[in-house]
Amino acid sequence: MLIRLSPEQIVSIWEKLRPLFLSNLIPKASYSPETIFAVLQSLLTESMQLWAGVEEGEGKLEERVFGFIATTIDTDSITQERNLLLYSLFAVREIPSLAWVAGIEILEEFKKQNKCKKLIAYTEVPEVIAITKRLGFKQYTFLTRG
Repeated sequence: MLIRLSPEQIVSIWEKLRPLFLSNLIPKASYSPETIFAVLQSLLTESMQLWAGVEEGEGKLEERVFGFIATTIDTDSITQERNLLLYSLFAVREIPSLAWVAGIEILEEFKKQNKCKKLIAYTEVPEVIAITKRLGFKQYTFLTRG
């Protein structure tokens, strides 16, 4: 299950999240202290959302977290279409297979609520590509230089 974290919850765990963001930014972002500050600022103003993947069950929430997804609503500068961009995805332990389905369903609902057309993600991780293709995603190639 995915749970959207509040700005207060994000602040309380930011020191643990910051290195995860450093190693899991989308390919079009630069790795710098300014970028990480901009990510934090966007999370705190809620122009970026942070979701925790949490296993069902008993126990403390932080002990059941298996990963995080940061999303943002991206508006195409030409068409003005809104899309939900999975800005960053990182696991802190193995992601249960059923969690992928439940998580995508929650993100699809959030996409609809925010009048977004597509759910977009960048990855080069073969396992993530295979899972998302099984969930109905189409694969495109993204090239970057510099």
